[in-house]
Amino acid sequence: MRVREMMAWIKAGKSAPFITQLPPFFFFFDEPDVFSATTFNIFPISECRCSRCFEMVHQSSPLSVRLELEKGDTSAASTALAMALQECPNSGKLWAMDIEMAPKKQRKRRCMDALKKCDNDPYVLAAGGKIFWRMRRVEKARRWFNRAVMVAPGLGDTWALWYRFELEHGDATTQAEICRRCVQAEPNKGELW
Repeated sequence: MRVREMMAWIKAGKSAPFITQLPPFFFFFDEPDVFSATTFNIFPISECRCSRCFEMVHQSSPLSVRLELEKGDTSAASTALAMALQECPNSGKLWAMDIEMAPKKQRKRRCMDALKKCDNDPYVLAAGGKIFWRMRRVEKARRWFNRAVMVAPGLGDTWALWYRFELEHGDATTQAEICRRCVQAEPNKGELW
């Protein structure tokens, strides 16, 4: 999907898979009811290039966590996530999922732990921005989203999340500035993008 089309859909408030499924969790499939072998193609290779981490990231970790969350079994999802983090401690996606699943009072600490393990990962930075968004600390959330898009300008999911934040808390000039920067960056990666 082209950048301008996506921004127009978000602004118009139309129902689209990538809009309706962003908060509270940033990590869902386009069609949550359909789990087939093609859904494995969504996950990019993790930062760790060993075969064990490749298998964990592509097949078992995020998928099993998401499936357990879809079923409503948060204890099984947290167990699967803990095992995945032991196998792939440098995966920003897994740390971002851990931040999202943590109790409210532990999210900041988990975010700091994630930043220590995988410094400047865009998924972790976006999860940090969402923490401050929920706390209504607008300027701090804006800085975290800005850091996320500066680290990985090609990741469209962070641009969409930041734009959605600005629709809620920003004015027309900041929204236009984000659209301009997004078009300049030409993002082409992301689970939902």
